[in-house]
Amino acid sequence: VSKPLTWEELKKRQDKLGQDPNEPTLEEISQIVKEVRQELWYKKC
Repeated sequence: VSKPLTWEELKKRQDKLGQDPNEPTLEEISQIVKEVRQELWYKKC
């Protein structure tokens, strides 16, 4: 069992890896959230 990472350790690992080229933009994330909310809303009705 490994010890949990501190915030600083996690941030260092992330910085070392660099940015994910497949990371969705904020606009894409917003669109996905809207679509999921609509689907959930229609399922309630």
